[in-house]
Amino acid sequence: NDDVDADRKLDECLPCPFCGGKSISSYAGSTFRWRYAACNECGAQCSECRMDTMTKPRSEAITEVDKELVQEWNKRA
Repeated sequence: NDDVDADRKLDECLPCPFCGGKSISSYAGSTFRWRYAACNECGAQCSECRMDTMTKPRSEAITEVDKELVQEWNKRA
């Protein structure tokens, strides 16, 4: 049984603007409908993104928000 809320490694991200790390992951945010991305090396974070869990299954909503998180992360670099 996959836990869709588990931390998820994200691809296609630019290096961290603080440490140059090239790996980020998606994490559960401040409430169950939000997620954020953080550098796996220094912990720098981007803004949280809201998931659409009202019209989509949770697993699909997380996959979509992970794409948004990569875009949000790449704005920082």
